[in-house]
Amino acid sequence: MAKLKGRTLGMDVPVSIALIIAYVASVVATVQEKGEVFFESISMFTFFLLIGRFLEMRARRKAAAASGNLLKLVPSIATNLDGEQVPVNSLKVGDMIRVLPGEHVPADGLILSGRVHVDESMLTGESLPVVKKQGDRVFAGTLNGEESFDLEVASTKAESVISSIVRLQDEAQMSKPKIAEIADVVARYFVGAILVIAACTWYFWHQSRPDDAFWIMLSVLVATCPCALSLATLPPLPVRLLAWVL
Repeated sequence: MAKLKGRTLGMDVPVSIALIIAYVASVVATVQEKGEVFFESISMFTFFLLIGRFLEMRARRKAAAASGNLLKLVPSIATNLDGEQVPVNSLKVGDMIRVLPGEHVPADGLILSGRVHVDESMLTGESLPVVKKQGDRVFAGTLNGEESFDLEVASTKAESVISSIVRLQDEAQMSKPKIAEIADVVARYFVGAILVIAACTWYFWHQSRPDDAFWIMLSVLVATCPCALSLATLPPLPVRLLAWVL
């Protein structure tokens, strides 16, 4: 219905119209005590559609939660060379800080001294610590080993690698792939054609079999829903899940 309010045609419009009309017809048949009712079919079809939407939203929530968990790896407090605690958000390029043993690196930067082992599994997936020496770059959110080292900040928190990853993930969730945008455009014309065909179908059958014209029109609306077009534009895992449900 949101598509209709926005004066555009989406992939769900034919099915939504069919469900509403079938429900109204079933209510009328119940009140008049004649004709067939399809409450169970409407409920089952709606349930399957909602399950598909639920799986899609759950996948989106998990992706958002993963982004949020990445940012939690960056500490909010850093230690400068004088041993004072300073907020990470206040760090600027060129500041000198000290990363203590077992701490998460608070900012992207260059190692000033020492030879340390850094766990970069949150970025690379590699479980073994990576050896870093003077002049090497370390990234915010990675885990320091058993040796402290001094660090020269090379980028602010907002410009760090981990923030860039989270930002790209958020943009990917908010935007649609090019193929999905093309599918939406095609679907608008396709759905418009379906509605015209459904109306013509009702008119044709109303001339010869008026009692069946209404139900044949409903069959056209349900059977021609472009669900396959929608599934074809999704990534492989959501496709398998939604195809299994629908």
